[in-house]
Amino acid sequence: MKFDFTKNVALEPQWQKRYSYSRLVLYLLAVCAGIYAIYLILFPSQLFSFDFSNPNSNKNTIFNVSGGAGLLTSDIFSPENFSRAGITLSPNTKKLNFSNNTVKIRKTYKAFAYPESAQPAVFPDGSLLQNNGGYYIISDGALRKFSSLAVAQELGYASRSFTGVTADELTYNKKGGNITNGASYPDGSLFSIDNNYYQLQNGNALVPFLSGNAFKSRYSQTAAIVKDSSFLSGYQTSQNQIGFADGTLLSFGGTVFVVSGNTVRAFDNPNTFLALGYSWSNIIPSGEDEISFYQYQHAQLFTMNDPHPNGTVFSDSATGKYYLIENNQKEEIKGADILKAYTRSSAPIMVDSRSLNFDSCRLKKSFSLFSSEYHCSIPVANLASFPGNYYQLEMAGTVGNTLSEISADFSRDINWSNMRDTLSGIKHNILAKFGHANSN
Repeated sequence: MKFDFTKNVALEPQWQKRYSYSRLVLYLLAVCAGIYAIYLILFPSQLFSFDFSNPNSNKNTIFNVSGGAGLLTSDIFSPENFSRAGITLSPNTKKLNFSNNTVKIRKTYKAFAYPESAQPAVFPDGSLLQNNGGYYIISDGALRKFSSLAVAQELGYASRSFTGVTADELTYNKKGGNITNGASYPDGSLFSIDNNYYQLQNGNALVPFLSGNAFKSRYSQTAAIVKDSSFLSGYQTSQNQIGFADGTLLSFGGTVFVVSGNTVRAFDNPNTFLALGYSWSNIIPSGEDEISFYQYQHAQLFTMNDPHPNGTVFSDSATGKYYLIENNQKEEIKGADILKAYTRSSAPIMVDSRSLNFDSCRLKKSFSLFSSEYHCSIPVANLASFPGNYYQLEMAGTVGNTLSEISADFSRDINWSNMRDTLSGIKHNILAKFGHANSN
């Protein structure tokens, strides 16, 4: 039974009119709030800032701010694409003048913005190579030639274990001495003993691989010489172990990790994984013993603000070149066979070298009675076509120790293209997360 006490309540005409107007205003406010909420979803914006008076504050969302030689650089991380970036500089005092100073911006992956090494990528230790009747092994980083196939076979290397490579690919490793008849096994040699894998190091130490999967992340199975357990008695068995190749993606207990040296970093969320260009299909399921081998702390989560680790391979769609990340540099991979050596466990991440070019604007003073700020706006819609989550800012001029704050307001223009881009991104994230959840 429905009770309605208002039907017997009669408002005076004056109050009835006010009530009707108030109700209409509430409806309009609700509609406007709904439209604004939809606008925020379809055309998101983000404000980033850095407070020079409190550089260690957790509220700072512009990172790695550094200055020197008339150049201030800073990092902004976001997986979103935008139409425009508004850059604002707030000086310490009104006496400073930054008019016409240039601000530059580019979007890529942070690791891809590393400087390029003069040394290209080389074959890793243990690689068995063959070219034009010559047979080689990479030992301690050097290319060593077997004086004949018979010498290699006498040591137990099968001819099918050697990968055919080009003459140019043989030139990138430094040259080492030849391996002649009666020589002992060179460092880097790989062995398979009772389904366990080992690598010879320092002349007399067999270093075990963590697991068969760890070995396969680095080498093909045919690269290892098969021996029986008696072979172990002739060498020291190291207490160390060789883990997965750097950059390998592992999963355990519903968590995804990336290998970096002797540690594994857990991704803080699926959005970080996708924003850094990784693919769910490259994840290798691992066991508890494999994960426990690595140092792992929750404080070392892999976040949106972290660069790709050593071992990451980038594929440049603009030039067709490939690059290997090593020690804060990128080394060009100048051969298909060298590329295979570093992509056994994961596919390259797509990049575009055109993203390394900067767009720019010139600062102008914003007139205000209460502050002295300098502002400029850079159209960045063209950056949306480039992969990456890293926006790098460069500000020319003498700006070090003269600013109180930097801010960057990224926004999207209201148009069909941006709306479709947002809806496509939402759909992609939902499908990717759903597929990852099912895979676990």
